[in-house]
Amino acid sequence: MPTTGKTTSFDLLKDGLQLVRWPNLLMAVLTLALTRYAVIGPFYTEGGLVPLTTHLLFFLIAGATVLIMAGGYIINDLYDVATDRINRPEKQIIGYTYTPQSASKLYYILTGTGWVLAGLASILMGRHEPLLIMVLCTGLLYFYSVRYKRQPLIGNLVISLLGAMLIGIIWLTELYNLLEHAEVMGSLVSKLQRLYTLLTGFTLFAFTSSIVREWIKDCEDIAGDQQTDCKTLAVKIGAKRMKLLIVIFILLNITGLAWFQYTIFQMNYSVTTFYLLVVQYLWVRLLESVMMNKVTDWHSASTQTKIIMLAGILAMQTLTIDF
Repeated sequence: MPTTGKTTSFDLLKDGLQLVRWPNLLMAVLTLALTRYAVIGPFYTEGGLVPLTTHLLFFLIAGATVLIMAGGYIINDLYDVATDRINRPEKQIIGYTYTPQSASKLYYILTGTGWVLAGLASILMGRHEPLLIMVLCTGLLYFYSVRYKRQPLIGNLVISLLGAMLIGIIWLTELYNLLEHAEVMGSLVSKLQRLYTLLTGFTLFAFTSSIVREWIKDCEDIAGDQQTDCKTLAVKIGAKRMKLLIVIFILLNITGLAWFQYTIFQMNYSVTTFYLLVVQYLWVRLLESVMMNKVTDWHSASTQTKIIMLAGILAMQTLTIDF
């Protein structure tokens, strides 16, 4: 952010953490951990088995994911300096505490380290998929920053897909391990449909709630995007139509969550079902906020969406009560 005088080590650390969006990274770690230990893990312990994704393997996969995410935030800011100068000048770091050159070096260090961790995970598993997935995510984040975010809809879909992959990547790791251990797969086969239902529900929640937040952020940033020729969906169709689209999608989220609640209630996950009523309430409050929204309130709506996403993630923890 804009500062005067000599940059200290504390400034580099503090602004570096802001540059990589440390609260978002903590939420990512929480999502990864709950997927492994609160959703997938209990299915093994219920049958007296031990998950094939060991603590070490989880650490490597989670570490690689978070480091590549952090690098993605940096590369995004590097290609977004002009827009951020208009939309949020008080939060701008590149060009002040960090030069573009030093930010680029940090990007390569974080991304490279993420690839190394993913490579080690691939060696432990004897499969190349973990490293390939991380390389794919790196490419998507790079092209999002360079091109996709300036195009209608596709940028929103890419970011939402990557958000949903936080759940998917842990399950894919476990699935690849299961394919190498037929005897364990046979012991779990009767439980897999229940596990698929839970993972699909939480993955869809992560995807659709991310889309809502992305659209709200586009509305918040519409002034800077217009001036820098960033053709987001909000710029293309205007704030009024965008607001209607957001309202429709919030209603779809409410309806989809109600279906998920009914489905897991039938599976005897009663605690999680009733906990998700809190998430439903938060969706309704966001719906009210958006419908009554003025231009200056988009930031508040974005914060509300973050809270909804966090509340949805924490629902995973309640599953352990019902096992």
